[in-house]
Parts: sequence; C-alpha cells; structure tokens
Amino acid sequence: FRLKENQVQMAVTIIYVLSCAAGGFLMGKGFRQKRFFWGLLFGLLYFAVLFLVSLLLQKGAASTLTQVFITMGICVGSGIMGGILS
Repeated sequence: FRLKENQVQMAVTIIYVLSCAAGGFLMGKGFRQKRFFWGLLFGLLYFAVLFLVSLLLQKGAASTLTQVFITMGICVGSGIMGGILS
C-alpha cells in the first residue's frame, strides 16, 4: 500500500485499542463483578503476549523502554475502559 511509517503506527495503535477494549468488554460482561479488574487483567495479558511474541521474533528488545510503557498503557487503559463500559 506504500503507507508512511506514521500511518502504519497509527493503524497498529488503533488495533491495540480496539482489541483490548473489546476483550475488556467481553471479560466484564462475562464476570459481571469487578469489571474494572477484569478489563485491566485482559489489557495486561494482551500486552504480555504481544511483548513475548515481539521478543521471540526480534530475538531481543528492539523498542525503547518508553515505547514499551506507552504500549502497555494503551493496552491496559483500553482494557479498563472496555471493562467499565460492559
């Protein structure tokens, strides 16, 4: 598609937000209690899987620590919002 780097990064971020929000929403609907907690847990688990797969594929950390924490914040925050909205 010949997309610019910032366009690809924006699409990836949108996918993180939508995936974690949907997962948090479903977890909140499924458990019905402590929806905030289940959304947070889903976001953390999503980030953990994402981080581990990234480490395995790149054979080490290619991102800066700041990027890692921003991604974790996006995943956890979106999961929490999904859980709250459920």
